[in-house]
Amino acid sequence: MRIVVVGRTRLICSKVVTRLRASGCDAALATPGTGCDALADEGLTEAAAGADVLVDMSSAPWSDGTDLAAHFATSTSNLLAAARRAGVGHYVALSVVGGDRLPGSDYLRARAAQERLVATSGLRHSIVRATHLLDYARVVREPTAADTPVRVLLGHLQPIGSEDIAAALARHAVAGPVDGVVEAGWPERAGRSAAISA
Repeated sequence: MRIVVVGRTRLICSKVVTRLRASGCDAALATPGTGCDALADEGLTEAAAGADVLVDMSSAPWSDGTDLAAHFATSTSNLLAAARRAGVGHYVALSVVGGDRLPGSDYLRARAAQERLVATSGLRHSIVRATHLLDYARVVREPTAADTPVRVLLGHLQPIGSEDIAAALARHAVAGPVDGVVEAGWPERAGRSAAISA
């Protein structure tokens, strides 16, 4: 089984590829560093060629001023088109828990719209929603400068580690399409103070 993992960075993407290869899959990593850029629509046809499964781990910067809806719509549309051209039989998309329940967040609204693109694409698919990534907690609690604003999420989280997300994505990529949504998250809830001081 040939599986192509497409994303912007290597943080989790490479872990998914490592797990897939360990299970005997022919897995390849496709990032801007390897000449594949979903947003710019570069290298997608070549990356998806011969793939049975495409794992979409595209992301967007959280910085102010980014049109998140346009970003995800463009990158996902480009990836879906490449998957269709390649005859991919299973499209796996990484998303975020809560995207359909918290419309006040620009980021989560963009993720929800991304999910709708995948669900209505006509491709067999699995949408894997993950909770907050534990590995990014340091970004929240350690600003780069003393006067850098820090955004704190109010409420409870069930953060998940990158290894756990990688395991979930690899498992669903191999298992076959569910044509729906599955969720992955740490089973224990953490209060807001615990979430930002970890």
